[in-house]
Amino acid sequence: QCQSPLSHHGQPTRGCKRCEKRRSPMRILLLALPHALALRIAVTGAAGYLGAEVAHQASAQGHHVRAVVKDGQRTAHLSGCSEVRTVDDLCDLVEARGAAEGMDAVIHTASVFRKCADMETELVRPNLLLAEQMVCACAAYGARLVFSSSMAAVRGAGQTPLRESYSA
Repeated sequence: QCQSPLSHHGQPTRGCKRCEKRRSPMRILLLALPHALALRIAVTGAAGYLGAEVAHQASAQGHHVRAVVKDGQRTAHLSGCSEVRTVDDLCDLVEARGAAEGMDAVIHTASVFRKCADMETELVRPNLLLAEQMVCACAAYGARLVFSSSMAAVRGAGQTPLRESYSA
């Protein structure tokens, strides 16, 4: 049965369209901006798996979507977006601000991820800087920020997930 704290309508949890709709990132964003009919949304990392899906869903719902992708990445799958902006490096505050300028919200799905010898130097620090620059860029323009990340961004691929009771 559905265990959603938002609803107790007695439908099975898996496949419950009402609950899936309530949990979607777009619904969460829309709740944060309830008076807007069509939002201007930037989606960083739009060339990636999660970012592409978020950009597609937001476009399908009638929002103006600025898909932000790293220079050289494929963009053909983003044809439904209102605009595609290529950037060299979102760790650069000028480029991060350019991504956020004029937007109601930024859904930040971009991350630095690659095979590397030194996790701290090549993954953790760049991802922290990337997040800091997006926070600063959104603050500069009054845009809401939806931040996503994965444990791979700080622990590497193939690691076992940590439990909530884990302490460093």
